[in-house]
Amino acid sequence: MKLRISIEKISLEVELADTPNVKALMAKVPFESKAQTWGEEVYFSTPVSAGLEPGAKQVVEPGTVCFWTEGDSRNCFPR
Repeated sequence: MKLRISIEKISLEVELADTPNVKALMAKVPFESKAQTWGEEVYFSTPVSAGLEPGAKQVVEPGTVCFWTEGDSRNCFPR
C-alpha cells in the first residue's frame, strides 16, 4: 500500500505493509496532523489507536515508516 504525505510544498510517497494497523490508518485518510521532530525522527499523531502487531520491531532502518503504539506524539513534546 502506498500513502502520500504532504507537508506544505513537499510531498512524499511511502510504501506501507499490508497489516491491520495500516488498514485502520488508510480507512481514516485523509487527515491533518502537526509534525514534530525528535533528533532525526519525525512524529505526528493519527486518528487511529493501534495495538502492537506480531513481528513488530523496536529498532528499524533509517527511512522506515512506523506506527508507534505505546504513546501519543501529541503528549511527548513540549509546546
